[in-house]
Amino acid sequence: MAGKRLRGLYILKSETDKRTMTFLGNIFTHYHYKHIDISRSKKATTHTIYSVRSDFTLSWEDIDNSQHDIPADSPFDNWNDVRKFAGPLPHTFSYDASKKTMLIVKGERQDWTPQPIHVTHCSIGFIKQLKLNGVVLASAFSITNVSYKWNKGIIEQW
Repeated sequence: MAGKRLRGLYILKSETDKRTMTFLGNIFTHYHYKHIDISRSKKATTHTIYSVRSDFTLSWEDIDNSQHDIPADSPFDNWNDVRKFAGPLPHTFSYDASKKTMLIVKGERQDWTPQPIHVTHCSIGFIKQLKLNGVVLASAFSITNVSYKWNKGIIEQW
């Protein structure tokens, strides 16, 4: 894959409320999964997901999907622009500094249909800890019932 441009994600943190995912993820990957508490609630049209252990809260309203509202401070002009970046991003990257190697894993996904959501509140402790200036919510969407598989990873020397 040397010399090719690949679209994908670099994993910063891996958290899950599934103990099996934590266990198996830590056996088969080096993403250092952590088990966290996740609570969900719905009052009228407002959904909330939060974790005390991970210090995050996300609330959103049900919207008419024809509206495709994006956050006011978003760098995007409209949902069509957002959709170009709403994945699926096919590759996941992980760098091992001690060996100077990059692990590249390609995922194959079907039924990837992001649905826009209107976020009313967002507080993510991990983002706050990074102390980055100018961080804004660019877009938000929900994805359900995605079937996927991961191909065997490729290690490249850097």
